[in-house]
Amino acid sequence: MFKNKIVKALVLAGLLASSSSFAKDIETFSLNERDEAITVKVQENAKRIAVVDYGALDILDNLGLADNIIAMPKNAKVPHLQKFFDRKDIVDIGTLKEVDFEKLMELEPDLIVIGKRAGEQYQKFSKIAPTVFIKMFYDRDYLKVLDNNVQALAKIYAKEDKAKELMQPLYSRFKALKEKGDGKRALITLITSNSIHTIGNTARSSLIATEWGFNNLAADTSSNHGNEVSFEFVKKVNPDYMFVIDRDSAIGETKTKNARDVLNNDLIKATNAFKTNNIHYLTPTVWYLSDGGISSTKIMLDEVENVFK
Repeated sequence: MFKNKIVKALVLAGLLASSSSFAKDIETFSLNERDEAITVKVQENAKRIAVVDYGALDILDNLGLADNIIAMPKNAKVPHLQKFFDRKDIVDIGTLKEVDFEKLMELEPDLIVIGKRAGEQYQKFSKIAPTVFIKMFYDRDYLKVLDNNVQALAKIYAKEDKAKELMQPLYSRFKALKEKGDGKRALITLITSNSIHTIGNTARSSLIATEWGFNNLAADTSSNHGNEVSFEFVKKVNPDYMFVIDRDSAIGETKTKNARDVLNNDLIKATNAFKTNNIHYLTPTVWYLSDGGISSTKIMLDEVENVFK
């Protein structure tokens, strides 16, 4: 009798242990490869996360999930996320566009989070593990899109309250900055291959105009990398403010001039922006590689808020 009770107790303990290992699935938001909104089932509190987007990595870090990261691309350097690049327990899986899928599969992640640069390969990722695809849409309300992305990841870990706590201060700062930037004439520029490109109101970094009120003098530019323009053009439109992103610096290109050298000429020096010390060089790794994060958005705010100090 006593022996039977022990056996039953051990069986029951085994059943309880095995049942506890089956976490319930959480349904959360994702995009697919066609940028369509879909629902993805992810294991609650997924322990092993592979990340193929620096904005998403930023969000996960702010949600307190740094210890869950097991893999990411390490070919770039993003200073505000440097601790992840330095961690030896995080496996390097290639680049934001070209992931080593064989290595990723061997790691057996519970969750994969990808961004825009890897989005076209969504189906390939989703065959390895549940995959959440988030991205920023530059022609939409920046904060609403960011909030949606943060909540999508927070939901998996029951951290919705934490997500709200992170987002709330951003709304008030956006509103205050828009009042300061209202109507001020500006060019948003990308420097690459020793040339200057103007950025319109539907491309990365356009929130300077669309969210913070600056009057973008090249608002109609449609290309995500901007349209190449001459220095004569810059002199002609004569911006009062210039915001400059050094793309080549962001991607580690060393064979071209840096942005300051490219803009060091008499035509640029003839603009109001130069004369009033209002050519502002933005942190390129933040604006070009890791926008769409919590910390990166704070840095972006800091840099444009400093224009008025």
